[in-house]
Amino acid sequence: MPGGWVGARVGGVAFVAETVRRWGSLYAFARSAGGDALGGRVAARVVAVPGGEWVVRHYSRGGWVAPLLGDRYLRVGEPRPIRESVVSAGARARGVATPEVCAFVVHPRGAFYRADLATVRIPEATDLADLSLGPGLLEEPERVEAWRAAGRLLRTVFDAGVVHTDLNLRNIVVTQPSGAAATAHLLDLDGGRLLRRPSPRHVHAMLQRLHRSRLKLEARSGREVGEAALVAFQEGLDG
Repeated sequence: MPGGWVGARVGGVAFVAETVRRWGSLYAFARSAGGDALGGRVAARVVAVPGGEWVVRHYSRGGWVAPLLGDRYLRVGEPRPIRESVVSAGARARGVATPEVCAFVVHPRGAFYRADLATVRIPEATDLADLSLGPGLLEEPERVEAWRAAGRLLRTVFDAGVVHTDLNLRNIVVTQPSGAAATAHLLDLDGGRLLRRPSPRHVHAMLQRLHRSRLKLEARSGREVGEAALVAFQEGLDG
């Protein structure tokens, strides 16, 4: 693609390149299609594509640099969507349930670039924040099983040596098909890393971050996840 870089799974490069040529960016295409807007600093968008549905995310800065750079990243080292694609593929190869990266687009301009990334949509999945404390609040038995599934997921994540730099309740989604056990998936591996072996320091930091996000959402919503769910989470984590 002139002026940019496209990556996609087999058979998808031509579709993505043509989409970007027509709409200007993958995220602009997803936004124009009118699909569901999901949570995030810049809302991820669900869009129907040949063969299924994608969740398209536009990279945007956080923290103190956000007012200065917004969605621009310096062209130093490997672009973030390429790094995220590599970490995601490595995590999947090590048995971690995380959506497959379908495509990414990098738009370089001068010393900076902007970027979008698309992953496979997990059907009928709800994040832990919503199902525990938000509009999708589950009854306690289902909520307990969702947290148990989250614990099992993180046991796999830690054993695989995957480091998630922003582990919070919105980056774990759960599906609960009727008559089947709940299953959890890990989202948003931007900035993540793959270690040779689990690191107790990283495990502790990720769990601390997860529970800080829980406490913040509990305070904001006036609700609590509940002791039974937290016990189930620890049981899943302990294996």
